[in-house]
Amino acid sequence: MEKEKFKIINFIRELILYIDKNLENFPKKDIELKNRIRNSSYDLLEIAYIANTSEDKEYKIKLI
Repeated sequence: MEKEKFKIINFIRELILYIDKNLENFPKKDIELKNRIRNSSYDLLEIAYIANTSEDKEYKIKLI
């Protein structure tokens, strides 16, 4: 995995890898919760990328 200049993105990527590894042990009956956790972590990564590329300071602060 390549390193990003934006450190928080690296931390979020590591978090996603950690979450994915640990979600394998989730019970089958909690599949909806498992999917929501996974989707939320990817949403967090997406927001970090948007904040990183945004030129508008007000919008960036809102995202953060």
